[in-house]
Amino acid sequence: ARMGPGAHFGEMALIDDDPRSATAEAIEHTELIQIKRGDLENLLSQNPALGQRIYKAFARSLCGRLRQTTTDLTFIKEVARRRRG
Repeated sequence: ARMGPGAHFGEMALIDDDPRSATAEAIEHTELIQIKRGDLENLLSQNPALGQRIYKAFARSLCGRLRQTTTDLTFIKEVARRRRG
């Protein structure tokens, strides 16, 4: 996947505390911000309203990615079906 300005990745690891499922490579000059789980948890405990906004943004992003994955898999399945005849 290609990501543009303002994009984020690695949020699943912040939510479920499992290792990231992918790696990222910048193809042009990029500035990154790393957020450690403990730091995020401390911030959210101090500001629950901010936590709600952050997790809502994570949920929207993950839903969009899941919908795209479903679309991609449906397309691949249809192509495979047509090739089988």
